[in-house]
Amino acid sequence: WKELLDILPTDLSQFSRYGHILAEKLPGHVDDVCIMEVRSMAQEARTRQQYKAMCSYLRELADSGIRIEQLQLVIAELIQQYPRRTVMCRMLQETEAQLRSKN
Repeated sequence: WKELLDILPTDLSQFSRYGHILAEKLPGHVDDVCIMEVRSMAQEARTRQQYKAMCSYLRELADSGIRIEQLQLVIAELIQQYPRRTVMCRMLQETEAQLRSKN
């Protein structure tokens, strides 16, 4: 499990394959790595396509077993951190509403 967790930060494409297993076995570690990735995506995002990819990743994380409450917290943090990125904030709010309806 530790090997997979070590690979995850460098190859997040593997998360869709192994994320749900890792989330069950090492929940705190996987949550932290994925939340760091979301923050990094937000920092680098400048286009609608990048915002859409980030929101899609958040939904994928919710489907993979990451706690929805934790995802909602990071969404609120990003909205507060980047208030001038209105399109990103709107897309994050829509994503948060979708997560809330799943919960």
